[in-house]
Amino acid sequence: GPEGSEGDWICPKCGNSNFAFRTFCNMRKCGTPKPAEPVCHSFVSSAGCPTPEGSWTCDACGNVNYPFRTKCNRRNCGVDKPADA
Repeated sequence: GPEGSEGDWICPKCGNSNFAFRTFCNMRKCGTPKPAEPVCHSFVSSAGCPTPEGSWTCDACGNVNYPFRTKCNRRNCGVDKPADA
């Protein structure tokens, strides 16, 4: 889905999003081992990490955005924040 799949993880060194099956970050020139505990970022709420209060979900792509954003920050989206968010 737009927010990733269960078990996907964020590299604590470079911020790359990795599929759950990866044991090392696949970002070129990184290779950091998968952390034992999930690294929380607002865009990986599927990993059980909390999102900041007031975060909103894009109606078009399902991306979770920080409260201060007025447009979706997902690549190739940019839809305006809903008025009711």
